[in-house]
Amino acid sequence: MAFPTALTNPYPLPIANLNPEVVGNSPAIAMGNYYLSTSTALSMAALNAVNNQQQGWVLSLVATNQMLAQMKIENYAIEKSTTTERGLS
Repeated sequence: MAFPTALTNPYPLPIANLNPEVVGNSPAIAMGNYYLSTSTALSMAALNAVNNQQQGWVLSLVATNQMLAQMKIENYAIEKSTTTERGLS
């Protein structure tokens, strides 16, 4: 085999220029990415839980308001029918 020159390099260029520091940092970068994605997922889960709790609170307020409005309508109808029966109109 001839002596490797620029034209007859036996190794592909990316492998020949591989930096050992990049290879050594890969596990740390991978764990950093893992921690970042895990923390983002947990944050979104907490955000969704708070949002669902707030939506439930609003729903309970609306249901209470509708119930009170219905009771007011029924009481008005009962009072009107009672006064009409007594002849008090």
